Amino acid sequence: MPRSKGRARYLKHVGNSVVLALALGMNLCSVAAAENGAEPPTVFQRADGTWQELGSWEAYGTLLGAQLDGETALVEAVIDAFVGVVERDGPNPTGTPQGDRSRVPPPLYLMVELSSTLEQATQRRRLQALRTEHAFWMRDERVAHLPEGRVLNRYRETPDTVPVDLNSLLYGLERSIATQCRGAGNRACAARYTAFADQRREAMRAYLWNAPAGRYLDWEFATRDSGGSRGEAGRMTLSPLFTGVASTLEATAIAGAVERELLATGEAQSAAVGEATATAPAMNPPALTAWIAVSGLRRYGYTALAEQLAKRYLATVPLALASSNAAHPMPEGFSAANGVARALLELLPPPAQSPSTPSN
Repeated sequence: MPRSKGRARYLKHVGNSVVLALALGMNLCSVAAAENGAEPPTVFQRADGTWQELGSWEAYGTLLGAQLDGETALVEAVIDAFVGVVERDGPNPTGTPQGDRSRVPPPLYLMVELSSTLEQATQRRRLQALRTEHAFWMRDERVAHLPEGRVLNRYRETPDTVPVDLNSLLYGLERSIATQCRGAGNRACAARYTAFADQRREAMRAYLWNAPAGRYLDWEFATRDSGGSRGEAGRMTLSPLFTGVASTLEATAIAGAVERELLATGEAQSAAVGEATATAPAMNPPALTAWIAVSGLRRYGYTALAEQLAKRYLATVPLALASSNAAHPMPEGFSAANGVARALLELLPPPAQSPSTPSN
């Protein structure tokens, strides 16, 4: 059964319409800049009236809700806007030219996977943008050369650490490129990026998987092991599930760690938010951390645990009723929080209906 129209209208009003304006603004400003030789603006107005740079993670979170609301034009416009940034300014982890280009890779491939377009020229253009992003991350200053000739990636400003979250997302990027190359009939490209992904997964398993801890942990050059200073079961721990890096046995161990450390202590949100805030300032920490956790657990069949995490996150989001007929209360706030909340609510079973009292 589709969710209530009241919910969709509310979320579009609070969140998605803001990003639609940003996407159209980026496209229009790009045209004007090309004609006038000026740089396009890189700050935009958010839902609460404040201004900040447009982040790709925030846009991705919003599109999760937009897709469910059937906002096809919005989804395609935002994707094309970020593809345009890559084409015009080169890959940028935070989404706009002023952002730090060495941080978390942008979820452009995740946005592209939300697209429903069948237009081949558009697909080719987006695929090329993804390949450009991959090449950016494979530059030497972002490559970590490990023992036995294995290669993973690192952030430029933390070269002594090989992070789990970065390599998990790059694995997802490589798999996505391979799939799109295969769909385009480019077998050589598909084979190349499949090999990249397979090699990355093997290297992560060899150097980032920490069996005693039952999770993937950052590999430190100083200690030459996966000690992992960021050990909370937040976004870092769950990113291998989100992108499919983990084996079935590893997923079982990770899910066990999540249940013990997040649910048993009643601190699911605080642990995940604290870790994400420290490691990914460009991300909307609570919303995207929750989405990565819930999606990753569901991917491996841990539906009940994912549902518990989703409910714990939604309980921390300010709520207001969109209409008297809404199946669930609606979140208020920024666009990414709204989009993720919309997507998480879609995954939950409808609330039980109270039995109606027979009239006399």
